[in-house]
Amino acid sequence: MILAEKLKESVLQAAIQGKITEQLSSDSSVDDLLKKIEKVKDKYIEEWQLKKTRAKKNKEEEDFPFEIPDNWRWQRLGAITVINPRNYIDDNSEVSFIPMNLIADGYRDEYTFEKRLWKDVKTGFTHIAENDIGIAKITPCFQNRKSAIFKGLINGYGAGTTELNIVRVFPDTILSEYLLWMFKTAYFIDGGVATYKGTAGQQRVNKNYTENFWIPIPPVEEQQRIIDRIKEILPLLDKYKEMEDQLQTIKHGFAKELTNSIIQSAIQGKETEQREDDSSVDKLLESIAETKKQLIKNKEIKKEAVSEPIENEENLPFEVPDNWRWERLGNLCEKIGAGSTPKGGAINYVQKGVPFFREQNIYNDGLREEGLVFITPEMNDKKKGSQVRAKDILLNITGGSIGRCALVPDDFETGNVNQHVLIIRCIDSRIGKYVHTVLNSPYIQNMIMDKQVGDKEGLSATKTKNFPIPIPPIEEQERIVTRIEGLLPLCHTIEIE
Repeated sequence: MILAEKLKESVLQAAIQGKITEQLSSDSSVDDLLKKIEKVKDKYIEEWQLKKTRAKKNKEEEDFPFEIPDNWRWQRLGAITVINPRNYIDDNSEVSFIPMNLIADGYRDEYTFEKRLWKDVKTGFTHIAENDIGIAKITPCFQNRKSAIFKGLINGYGAGTTELNIVRVFPDTILSEYLLWMFKTAYFIDGGVATYKGTAGQQRVNKNYTENFWIPIPPVEEQQRIIDRIKEILPLLDKYKEMEDQLQTIKHGFAKELTNSIIQSAIQGKETEQREDDSSVDKLLESIAETKKQLIKNKEIKKEAVSEPIENEENLPFEVPDNWRWERLGNLCEKIGAGSTPKGGAINYVQKGVPFFREQNIYNDGLREEGLVFITPEMNDKKKGSQVRAKDILLNITGGSIGRCALVPDDFETGNVNQHVLIIRCIDSRIGKYVHTVLNSPYIQNMIMDKQVGDKEGLSATKTKNFPIPIPPIEEQERIVTRIEGLLPLCHTIEIE
């Protein structure tokens, strides 16, 4: 939670403890207010055709959650208000209808409504009247502080989602807005969460929680001072939050730029030293070329068109050290090809089986299991061309995640990919980590954006094979990878501070 949100919680908590307003001897008596409520309660219960509720008895003073000023009093909510009342109006009356998505969350008192006839919403929905307070009772809406005072209702009445608790205040007693701020405090929210019941994702506040919730009640005059003070402070904290958000954006942008700068500098030989005792890049490339010829001769891979040679060094994107060389990505790999989705799509997915990676599972820092689906071993055998191996590089080639690139770990066993993911398999597995680093560089990422083909965003295998890759000696490749693995976590730390 960012500081502005913590400050809002602190302000509201201080408010209901009497710490942001002064207590004046000229204020009216809370005891008189509670007596007034007792007097008018029966009148309004009869007028509103309500059942009497029985809130639990008061408890000893030492059991209360925090101290309040001497002229305040503790009382249960159900003893001073009506919880979830019903409306009795003409069926053909127009009323307001309020689903959960039309109620603002956070520290706002805002909502909108739709127009309905009462006969269409009186059954199966929560009843609402002018000046009622609505409080979400289901996760995550409850924690997100979806609550509001319903004012300006059509004909003074409405109905809404069943996932609301309604609190109705007796006229000229407690100030509704004071209670609304109470319902947005961490004191109320945390207490409600502790009573949650139900299945995950459908948990609700215990039905008796709101009625039996302990309210610290100040004099009416101080209730108004608290409301006014909160209205002064929260806009200032909203501005502070805007500045915090801007700062986070700057930090995120700086971290991203720093990460890109480090990677780009590394693949240009500026983050590591060049050593005379490093092995020859020419011999490395010759070995890779000979291995590829042998794989073709043994029919382990198909013969394909040789990538264009890099002849004109003037067209290369940047200079590299003298003991480095440029080579097309296709000449470094035994496979660069997209996966495929089984015919019928999702109907082929099973609960357990062979992992089937899609673009949402591919990230620069590795494979992620969120949203991972599975296919049968039989389907995996049929899709040999898109089977994934340890040390493969997986590159997203379509959509909003185009360019995201994961290195498959050394202990990977088996898997498959769909048509939105390109498999890049280096002939010499030792260069895989370095090639993965190059593919994540601004140099290649910009090239990916430039070389999209087709009507939709996409990158072809052919274009990818022709990417020029700067190749240092194998020993320096290892130094580059080690250097980046040490520096990038520091960039991420900057981002999240």
